Amino acid sequence: LIGCSHFAVKRYQLLRWGEAVGARWIFTHETSFTVNAAAATCLHSAGVFDRGLNGPALNYLEDHYDEVSAYYPGHYFYWYGNYYAVQALQMEGGKRWDRYWAKLSRDLVRRQRLDGSWENSVGPGDHFSTAMACLILRAPLGYLPVFRH
Repeated sequence: LIGCSHFAVKRYQLLRWGEAVGARWIFTHETSFTVNAAAATCLHSAGVFDRGLNGPALNYLEDHYDEVSAYYPGHYFYWYGNYYAVQALQMEGGKRWDRYWAKLSRDLVRRQRLDGSWENSVGPGDHFSTAMACLILRAPLGYLPVFRH
């Protein structure tokens, strides 16, 4: 599984919107946040915590959250991206997680509608975004399947 995950992530990075950063690749496209979040979560879930491999993806998440939040708050990129980012960054822990969680939880609480839902104007709809928001907000409690050992 680890070898397969590593191969899949590296191959996808090389075939898709890549930009060389030293000897490492990160994604640079409007879906970049989502793809980097999924890649880091995949590696962490497979037991790969190599900073050289997942570090650029984690840096990208931290550096671009504000942009994604500002430009895509009702888009499914935001919801999928943060569903995976919350897993990757929580598994990473530390100050990086603390900074990310402070921003994300603030934004989610601020964007919740009076009826309890969240907007998803581009994608599957408000039921999807509301379900994703509930999953994301429960992540620190360890309720997502990825946190079960």
